[in-house]
This record gives sequence, structure tokens and C-alpha cells, in this order.
Amino acid sequence: MPTHIKIDVDGLEHAIVAGGRKVLADLRLRSVMIELSLNFRPHAAVIGELEGLGFRKDAAMEAEVLAKTEGVAHTGNVLFTRD
Repeated sequence: MPTHIKIDVDGLEHAIVAGGRKVLADLRLRSVMIELSLNFRPHAAVIGELEGLGFRKDAAMEAEVLAKTEGVAHTGNVLFTRD
């Protein structure tokens, strides 16, 4: 069982989260770094899904992603951790 996961699959992150629910729910998993396009509704919904599994998002990282206007706007890595 991994303790840390990085998800970056160019647009399919929400599908990976949906399919990986069993792994993501395992309490041995301590953190998930995931690239999200926060203006894409399925990606925005990932935040609630991970929080529902007991993860806390790094609000500062989320704010940086929301403020990003260069490259792919509002897209970047957000870290989720659990105690």
C-alpha cells in the first residue's frame, strides 16, 4: 500500500480518483498530490471527494492554482494530506 501518491494524467484525474476509491480510502495513504484544472467541473469535484475521504487540501496551493493565468489557466498541483 502506498503512503504517498502523485496523480497527473492530463485531464483524467477525476476518473483515476473515482476508480481508485479503495486505495484512496485506506488510512495508510497519507498524501495525494494531484494536478487539477479547477475551472473543469469534474476536477473541482475531486476536492470534495478527497475531503470526504479525510484529506485536507493545502489551501495555499489551491489559491496559487486559481490565480494562475499563464500556460493552462487555473491548472496545477494541489496537495491533500491526512493525519
